[in-house]
Amino acid sequence: MGKALESLREYLLALPLGPIEDATKCEVLLADAWLELDTDYGGLSGRKLIGRMEDVKWNPPLLSFTIERHGATKYGSSRAELQDWDVDVDEGTASFGSTRYRQLYKKSPSLKTKPLAEEIRNLIIEFQDSEKLKWSEDKTAVKIVISRIIPDDTAKQTVAGRRKRFRRDLTELLQKHGWAEVRPNYYTLLDKS
Repeated sequence: MGKALESLREYLLALPLGPIEDATKCEVLLADAWLELDTDYGGLSGRKLIGRMEDVKWNPPLLSFTIERHGATKYGSSRAELQDWDVDVDEGTASFGSTRYRQLYKKSPSLKTKPLAEEIRNLIIEFQDSEKLKWSEDKTAVKIVISRIIPDDTAKQTVAGRRKRFRRDLTELLQKHGWAEVRPNYYTLLDKS
């Protein structure tokens, strides 16, 4: 057992069982001992523990806590993962499970893609010019300017899902009028007569 882990263990053994109301000192000691633990760390560095441990409990030999992880928020998620950690100070091990999430801020409102697809279908079958479309010279092929219909203004995964649903709806609507999707957001008129 390393020196930092031993210091954490001694500190904890002097505490009563149960919740640790002020976990400030515990966080610092655990952060110092973090690299001495046998664990895969889950991408969590010791310094990230300080000021972020929640629901800290001491039940020898286990120190248990929850920590909010923000990895997905870098990619636009509105939720943080909650990881529950158990540190066995006798064995010098740590393990975690992640089964819950916390909503950090309001989710993007849902988007109905069918009305958008119907609008674009109408523009296409009527061969109308629009900032949402780029026509071939003979108007037998068209590129959808997807960013004008579903902008990149929310989480990447949300935007990707909305665009996929929109393309599915539009493709289905256009098939009835002789148009086919040749690649994402590109359509061609099959019967050019």
